Amino acid sequence: MKIKPLNGNIVLKYKEEENTTKEGIILNLDSQKQDSVGVVVCFDSEDDKIKKSGIKLNDNVIYKNYSGTKSKIEGQEYLIVKFEDILAILNHSN
Repeated sequence: MKIKPLNGNIVLKYKEEENTTKEGIILNLDSQKQDSVGVVVCFDSEDDKIKKSGIKLNDNVIYKNYSGTKSKIEGQEYLIVKFEDILAILNHSN
């Protein structure tokens, strides 16, 4: 599968959530608040703002709540967000 985001968009894969506690209790994922953290799968590599930001493939990023467009491709859920909706890169090294 190949995705080529356009117009300053970034494609994220939802970050996997832990669904069991240390005690072994299985949590209902639907009842948990979904964190706004995703993993960068691909981005518009021609966009100057994205280039300057230092975002790389596989970076964990925090994005604005309720932003983006959900898409299911080949059984995998993705979120396509605008660069402006990315708030931070987690564990970013320069």
